[in-house]
Amino acid sequence: MDRVNRSGKFDGKFEGFTGTDGPLGKRMDNSKTRAEIGWEPKYPSFTEFLGLSN
Repeated sequence: MDRVNRSGKFDGKFEGFTGTDGPLGKRMDNSKTRAEIGWEPKYPSFTEFLGLSN
């Protein structure tokens, strides 16, 4: 989350996630739905959303 801190988009500094020790979130593949409705995300990556270069 270093990129979040460097982006300047948020007032506070990200200190880390909180939560349980259980399984992490699920990943999904929505490529078929995106193709059917012709949708693409506004930003191709989280880094580009933050306005940072790699």
